[in-house]
Amino acid sequence: MSSISSSQYSTRACEMRGKNDFFPDHADLQTYYDFAVELGAPPNHQMCRYRGVRAQHLVFLGESGTYAWARMDAMARQRWPDLPVAGKVAADKTLLASLPERIIYQFLTAGRFPGVAIDLHQPIDDTSGDFRADITLRCRDAAHFIEVVGCCARDRVVRNAVERRGLIRTELREKFYKSQGIQPTMIFLDHFAHPEELKGLCAALIERVVHEADGREEDSRQRWTFQ
Repeated sequence: MSSISSSQYSTRACEMRGKNDFFPDHADLQTYYDFAVELGAPPNHQMCRYRGVRAQHLVFLGESGTYAWARMDAMARQRWPDLPVAGKVAADKTLLASLPERIIYQFLTAGRFPGVAIDLHQPIDDTSGDFRADITLRCRDAAHFIEVVGCCARDRVVRNAVERRGLIRTELREKFYKSQGIQPTMIFLDHFAHPEELKGLCAALIERVVHEADGREEDSRQRWTFQ
């Protein structure tokens, strides 16, 4: 889904100026709550860019400063005490490097099979040096790498220096993966606009690493048989 610039809401902002420029209305709070419940964590405003027209005033609020965003979260939390806790700490108390990583980690742990490990920020291989995968799924000797790109959508449009630096780091890791013949799964901000699809992707990745481990085990068994 394409994003909609918050500048399109300048008319609305002008109408509200002097009254509640930086206050959410009921529709904003409902959109925020619904999105948070689907994600298992409150979204940041960057994710809201790709959520559709209803979420675009949330983008405006987020770009208006941390106070406006925090006030909106507090208002939503007062209305819905069951709103998931904000931030980078997962439901199992694991501290992640970012909110997007927390969401993916929670989706993965919810569907994890016995025997599947979830590694966080571990070296990609013995030659990777400072290059570390955001998340690695492991089953026996099989591994699959996941990069959670929190700086942009799949179009790779960046809007400020922080996002630009994040994209540079991501593309450096991509080059390393390519040099090693590894194909990681790349998850961008616009993926988060569709939580159910993202959950399905996470479940498929778990099945994939288990299937790969089973295949390697079968190949090894056959080699021993023919020796």
